[in-house]
Amino acid sequence: MGLVILPLLLIWLIATGYSLHLWYTATYSEHSILYALLALMLGTALAIGYSWLGLQSFKSKESIWAFEILFFFMWNKYSIAAFLLAASYPLWKHTQFAIPHAGALCFLIAFSLSLGTLIGSFQSESFVEEHEIRVTH
Repeated sequence: MGLVILPLLLIWLIATGYSLHLWYTATYSEHSILYALLALMLGTALAIGYSWLGLQSFKSKESIWAFEILFFFMWNKYSIAAFLLAASYPLWKHTQFAIPHAGALCFLIAFSLSLGTLIGSFQSESFVEEHEIRVTH
């Protein structure tokens, strides 16, 4: 299963790096340092919230498949679609549809989804142990 999980993990790591590039171009280079730091802190808080809510959906289960939580985070089609839409911000930021603070909003969406996916994936094993959920193979 590592042949599937590792490439997905690398893709989400690259996505997190790209969202940090969005952070730099959309907030830090165009606004003050306080604005950029506020966006980064809010993005981190949203990522933690996303991973926490995702993990809480498994709290009531008595048993799960071994990679169910990992696939929940890494193959979530809604998260992937939202990330891709937010990551496409540089393609349309100079068009007539440009909105003030849209770059920061796109960064928040992309960063919270990518970092939240990584946090949820890395915390899945300890979450299963903490809540005594039986893992089936």
